Amino acid sequence: MSIETIYTSAACNRTADSLDWGQDGLIYFAANNAIAVFDPKYHGSVKIICTLIGHKARVNTVRVVCNASECHGGIHLVSGSDDGTCILWNTKQDGAAANPARFVLKGHTKGVTVVDAFVDATSSLIVATGSVDSSIKLWHCLNETSFECFQTIDLRSGLTFAMKLLSLARSNATMLAYTTDTDVVNLCVRRAGSDSQENFVQVEQLKGHFDWVRGLDCIQLPDSEDCLLATSSQDTFIRLWRISPRGSLQKQKDFKEILHDEDITIEERTFTVRAVDGGEYHYALSLESVLQGHEGWVYGVNFSIHDSKLHLLSSSIDKSLIAWTPSESGVWVESVRVGEVGGSSLGF
Repeated sequence: MSIETIYTSAACNRTADSLDWGQDGLIYFAANNAIAVFDPKYHGSVKIICTLIGHKARVNTVRVVCNASECHGGIHLVSGSDDGTCILWNTKQDGAAANPARFVLKGHTKGVTVVDAFVDATSSLIVATGSVDSSIKLWHCLNETSFECFQTIDLRSGLTFAMKLLSLARSNATMLAYTTDTDVVNLCVRRAGSDSQENFVQVEQLKGHFDWVRGLDCIQLPDSEDCLLATSSQDTFIRLWRISPRGSLQKQKDFKEILHDEDITIEERTFTVRAVDGGEYHYALSLESVLQGHEGWVYGVNFSIHDSKLHLLSSSIDKSLIAWTPSESGVWVESVRVGEVGGSSLGF
């Protein structure tokens, strides 16, 4: 007697970061203790093509890993669960004997709620996990069979809601942006210490929101060395921050030193990164734009480039999604909105 699966149905967990859409066109979402892999274009229809089993409690967060197919046997997905673990998955393995759970990261004493993974300039995978045990742990590969935690950031009694790992132009240094139960975004850069161990050290803070920051995403602008960092908050606003490399640090002129025919420039907040090669690289932080369109907490923001044009998607507790695009003048405007508007559902 043979048994064949004809139909699989599963609902997505009610957590803010429990779904991600991969570059392979597949959608990965948390379904109770498992992760469902959903193909929206399965032979002209839709289908859950498989489920990933490994966690022993509810899965809180799912994040697709980009450019890690050649790292440590292939890592395509990372997830965090209430069982206190983070699992790195190879979703491309086939066969009945294949085990897609490549690594299980254990170290938190309570549930993992936020994860992110990033391939650095040395082609090594760095994983960040945030937990309700009030800590952030940073992991790297110890050998081909295990990952180790190389740093723990103690939040004392705080919680982390969002994290993002990114690379800075020129220095290729890895930056960690994370938020806690405050209105501040913390920026940390990985650098070597006195014991030659590379840890993340805080270099700046982004201030401007008036409530907890719940979403983070960043993208390197096309044909540019600048990065855009998007932050979304419970204050209903989205802020876009520009991180730009600088050749040197310029002292801000006093008002009396500005000539009558000289252009007034916006004051920039700067920080310096010491790279592995020993060189010092300078960066400037500036507020690019403030977006207002949602009527409730903004839980998530995600950048994408489609048809050579930059887009930003935001999701809110007001049951709406907004796609933002920059106009020819550089002003970010709302291009598409779906969801509930005035009590009527607009395709959402």
